[in-house]
Amino acid sequence: MFADDDPKTHAELVSKLAEEVEEAKRLLESTEGFAEFMADPEGHADFLDRFGDQDASPEKWASLFVAFGSALVNENEEQPLDDELRQVVMWRLAKIRTMLLFTRHIEDLAWRGYQNFGADVLAEALTAWDTSDKNESEEHWQTFLQDSPTSSASSLLGR
Repeated sequence: MFADDDPKTHAELVSKLAEEVEEAKRLLESTEGFAEFMADPEGHADFLDRFGDQDASPEKWASLFVAFGSALVNENEEQPLDDELRQVVMWRLAKIRTMLLFTRHIEDLAWRGYQNFGADVLAEALTAWDTSDKNESEEHWQTFLQDSPTSSASSLLGR
């Protein structure tokens, strides 16, 4: 996703931006209120406001990308953006695109390392211990951990 070719000309940049705006639109097509917003963005500005209150969902970043990207892609000659505003829009688009890619493709992977894998295994072993009469031998518990369908508990417990 980050290894795509960088545009080398203004025409390639506009083409790439248009492609990415269309991809973001496809993500938003099933979002309530999107069709109305696209038909009349000024009359449905509350559509974007609704995403401002959300957490960082892919739909939020896609809607922002469509709004800012459309401003550049659909810029007309009668009301061109001045250079300073165009630079601000490009800066925001870069940040928005990064967040869109992160929330769509990377976020789950990034947080995966912080999940408590094996917690259910430990809970099962602790439940077995709590419900036991505590007179079982060490051999009994070794066998339990080895025979348990979640035998990885033994490695989690360091045995």
